[in-house]
Amino acid sequence: MGFYRHNFFLALNLLIFRSAKFLINILGARWMTPSSFGYFSLLYSSMDIWQHVFGAGLDLTASRARGRSGQETEAPAHPNDWRQTWAQMAGARLGLSVLGAGAGLFIFRWPYNLIFAAWHLCFMQSKFAYTLVNTMLYPKGIVAAGILSQGGLILGAYAGLKYFGAPGFVAAFVLERLIEAIVLWIALFHREPPLRQKIISCLNPGLWIAPLKRWMLLEGGLTIWVAQLLGVLVARTDNVLIGRMLGYTSLAYYSLAFRSMEAPLFIFGAIADGSLAYFVRHQEERHVHYAKAMQAALAAGIGCAMALTAFGFLLAEYTFGDQYRGVGPLVAFSAWTLVPRGLNMISSSLLLATHRERLMLVSSAAGLAANITGNLILIPIWGVWGAPACAILSECLTAAIRAHQGIGLRLTKNYETAFR
Repeated sequence: MGFYRHNFFLALNLLIFRSAKFLINILGARWMTPSSFGYFSLLYSSMDIWQHVFGAGLDLTASRARGRSGQETEAPAHPNDWRQTWAQMAGARLGLSVLGAGAGLFIFRWPYNLIFAAWHLCFMQSKFAYTLVNTMLYPKGIVAAGILSQGGLILGAYAGLKYFGAPGFVAAFVLERLIEAIVLWIALFHREPPLRQKIISCLNPGLWIAPLKRWMLLEGGLTIWVAQLLGVLVARTDNVLIGRMLGYTSLAYYSLAFRSMEAPLFIFGAIADGSLAYFVRHQEERHVHYAKAMQAALAAGIGCAMALTAFGFLLAEYTFGDQYRGVGPLVAFSAWTLVPRGLNMISSSLLLATHRERLMLVSSAAGLAANITGNLILIPIWGVWGAPACAILSECLTAAIRAHQGIGLRLTKNYETAFR
């Protein structure tokens, strides 16, 4: 499948995903109290962090294993064929998801702790299956999963909120990820039938514990894991800090601006996901695809930020309801996080595909340090306005470090040796 056609299908899926999430946010903001909606926002951000903590970077490690199989690459050949590797990683992912779900039972109050645990189980499986299906360049399966899962989410959120209140609303996200995981695994087995039996045979922990140690310690998995975790902490820590420092009502106010900014991320997500699959499988064309992807991300980032700025000043308060008066300027300000974040998503795909996760680790660590330090200083002074200011600063710092090492809008000579 061609590069642009592949990206089109990924963009379509993410458009469905982000549109459904935006509608759900409007529903929650209008039907829930600000305190309840703020607590949901804390759960949502915590889930993203949690699945990265227990994900161990296996999704991207699996994608790179497919690229190494039978191809001339910079990394040493894998001792097993990629199907066996994927099967072992699927078993490991399931074991880690059970561990994470058990730990999640002790984090939140009843009944949200039980919902959080079930959500984590389903999320881990859907995220892993998404990466495998994308690596197989089978975006039609991803689109099918997106349509069915987001339809289930909208219906589930409406019914759950109407009949069970806030817990029912949160439980709809469990349904979403369950549907997505089922459809994606079916699509993967349809695309690659031999995987089914291999995965079933590798559910025994004895068959994946030793390979897990090898992936983490010898094949860059540990660095990928930490780099991924740092990246998500840069994007989500502000939500957690606002919830803890200012309360759930303030978090509800900020989360509307934050999720409005996230709405157009489907564009950058499609470019980044499609680029990762092509960087892995078409190594000789990386420079060309990277330059095109970064140019597209820059243009999309500026355009989307301008559109969201207009939305913030003209429509945001009407959209979210009278209880969120004054949220418009915050939406407009937060929108400009899109520009550096979109560029960093594309450069992250290249770094992962080319085994330069150390640069990703260093740049993300610098961004996280700036983000946390800035939020701890500015949130008590500026309130929720401190968070988007720190987000823009930290994303720009991450992009600047990568550009200095030759991975900016175009690749320079430094790219060949950066943090090898």
